Amino acid sequence: RDLHDGKEEGGIRGLLSSATGTVGALAGTHARTLRGHIDELRAMVAARGLTPKAVKDLAAFEALFIKLPLPAIAKKFAEDETFARMRVAGPNAVLIQRVTSVPANFPITDVEYLHGMRLGPGDDSIAQAIADRRLYLLDYAGLATMVPGTVNGHQKYLDLPLALFAVPPKGRSLQVVAIRLGQEAATAPLHLRPAPGAEDWAWEMAKFQVQVADGNYHEIFAHLARTHLVVEAAAVAMHRALSPEHPLFLLLVPHVEGTVFINNEAAGGLIAAGGPIEQLFAGTIDTIQLAAVQDRLGFDFTAQMLPTELAGRGVDDVAGLPDYPYRDDGLLVWHAIERWVRAYVGVYYSGDEDVIGDTELAAFCAELRGQGRLRGFPVIQSIDTLVSALTMIIFTGSAQHAAVNFPQQTDMTWVPNVTGSAWAPGADSPGPKDESTWFAMMPTVDLALLQLNTLWVLGGVHFRKLGDYLSPDFPYHAWFLDPKVTRDGGPLEAFRNDLRAVEAQVEKNNAGRTVPYTFLLPSLIPQSINI
Repeated sequence: RDLHDGKEEGGIRGLLSSATGTVGALAGTHARTLRGHIDELRAMVAARGLTPKAVKDLAAFEALFIKLPLPAIAKKFAEDETFARMRVAGPNAVLIQRVTSVPANFPITDVEYLHGMRLGPGDDSIAQAIADRRLYLLDYAGLATMVPGTVNGHQKYLDLPLALFAVPPKGRSLQVVAIRLGQEAATAPLHLRPAPGAEDWAWEMAKFQVQVADGNYHEIFAHLARTHLVVEAAAVAMHRALSPEHPLFLLLVPHVEGTVFINNEAAGGLIAAGGPIEQLFAGTIDTIQLAAVQDRLGFDFTAQMLPTELAGRGVDDVAGLPDYPYRDDGLLVWHAIERWVRAYVGVYYSGDEDVIGDTELAAFCAELRGQGRLRGFPVIQSIDTLVSALTMIIFTGSAQHAAVNFPQQTDMTWVPNVTGSAWAPGADSPGPKDESTWFAMMPTVDLALLQLNTLWVLGGVHFRKLGDYLSPDFPYHAWFLDPKVTRDGGPLEAFRNDLRAVEAQVEKNNAGRTVPYTFLLPSLIPQSINI
């Protein structure tokens, strides 16, 4: 009736987008029939000339949260402090890297640096910030594979920006300094953080363009390629190479529960042609898939182990970057898992010679390096190497996925904060910049609703808490039966006590933070990637 009367066109399109996302996860004859109905309704909408409803103010996005609570970030997203905090506590807290010299494609003077930092002459300098390990960079050059596509004839936009951040002298937290919306300084003007209280819509647009790039990097690389696809390789390899009675099979199975299933569902709907990812994110579906594949094949298993990965980005130094919740809480969980794995392995391997003599373990490693194409997976000939490799698999399937998955609900359902595509030219385009040009870059109401529906679900499922180790079959008995593992004071009890201690420490950390970081609380970390 609403369609016939020409009313509620934004709502109709929103429902169609939501239906597409829901049906995309289904398979079989019924799904094909439903997709046919959706296509027919889309054609009817197009025939009546109804257009997606563009937003003109934030109220249009707030109105989508009818029954769901408005995310807290909706009140803070436009603040420069929130923009900086996303780098260390947001969905994609894995990209920021320390600067050891001024990048050639990001030239900046001390005068410009001090302006962006809101400091006076003599208060600081670029050279001093570098020497103190306080200067940091975001670089989205890795998104170059993705070619922006169109949705319903509307062009999508994606930049490859660089953004400079610094910690003030004697400060704790990152501050944004400046943004370039391209990889070439000659063609990408410098956008400096404006003075307090100054209205600068080009700056707001530039931040939005960085957030669009960050949304793509997060979803395609940090989330899909580096957790879902990495753990799938381990899941397949262990089923091929390890017998069900092998102690390492028993250790790993709970940490891959549901992963192959959810990946298969995503491949058939979420990341398929016409699915939510193609509608919401900037690339064509072919280039999105290609970017994910290239990133997964470039993933270096050993280099990406959390302590090594943090050191590789130069962000392991607490003195240079004191406020980094993902790093600090992540290391607590990493070391707790590592202690548990070492104790568990010690039950079954008395020394390195037992590791070398384990033919099933050797076959597992060969599968991962061969068919699994997991670059950098080590040749395991010692207990230490075995412990590191198992810790990495378990951490990736539990804590790392939690860190990139659950911010989807809290930080990414509010599309003015993070979304997958800009829908109009950005801050470097000709002409004056004002609030209307900022809003023109944002998704229409139907796409905002699709993003809300999709990411609320993906970021809202907590199944099987880390350390529970229950059978997947009702009535869900204890998974481990070996008394050497389950005895009082044994490895499993020690792990659970360790996780409780980590929980207490994270809560203590949060008490001293402006905004609590909850994604790596052990009580909120699922045991496997099952959503």
